[in-house]
Amino acid sequence: MTSQQVTNVSISSTLPTPGNSAPLDMQYYLTAGLEGVERQQYRSIRSFSKAIDSLHDKFDSGDWSGGQYLVFVAVTQAHLADIERLRERRHKGLCIMYLKSEEVLVVKIIPSAVQEMVHREFGSMLRDKTHQMGLRHGLCDIGRTTFEGIIGQKDSDSTFKPSVRRMRANL
Repeated sequence: MTSQQVTNVSISSTLPTPGNSAPLDMQYYLTAGLEGVERQQYRSIRSFSKAIDSLHDKFDSGDWSGGQYLVFVAVTQAHLADIERLRERRHKGLCIMYLKSEEVLVVKIIPSAVQEMVHREFGSMLRDKTHQMGLRHGLCDIGRTTFEGIIGQKDSDSTFKPSVRRMRANL
């Protein structure tokens, strides 16, 4: 899929969810929850950082109209390595999903402490429920993690795994 094809993706109101038995529907990942989000051509690490800062500034001024996502097309794996270094230094709150073959990067900006509070509270409630079920040590909270997959990588806000399942080195 080229950058032009990604830019012209049509949005459907009844998007299928990806299933285990069906072929992977890449359109689902490029459209679900991204209605109205403009696809931007990746130009440089500097322009990427400016786009992030601009959205943060909108949030700080109380303008949430554009949502919390940015989508960049034509992002190579070399660009992704630059973005990862920038995240370590300056934009630690970004969550990303990278689709290798499409060279698309979906960036989720955590606008405030409110979202952090919500997912942490959800995690606390989940642990409480598992304790009530007699599974006190049934879940292991491994926090925010990046998962590598066949088609790319995805960051999680919070991650739990069954305690009996071994950790893999390449989460």
